[in-house]
Amino acid sequence: MNYTSGSAYQQNLNLTLTSLAANASLTSYYISTVGLGQNPNLVYGLKNCPGFTPKEVCHDCANSVATKIIQRCPNQK
Repeated sequence: MNYTSGSAYQQNLNLTLTSLAANASLTSYYISTVGLGQNPNLVYGLKNCPGFTPKEVCHDCANSVATKIIQRCPNQK
């Protein structure tokens, strides 16, 4: 299923990915979940870094993955 550029779903997706990446280095337990929007534009996200991972590495990885998701799966739910 696809979404339209500029849609509520895309906005929720962008906010979810941004939030997960931004919070990656703030949590001591390295697990974050986010749910934004309402059906049919609801987006869930989960980030989980192993406890032995330095916070900076977790943050960089979350940023990289957020970018790659958009690049590799454009306009896909």
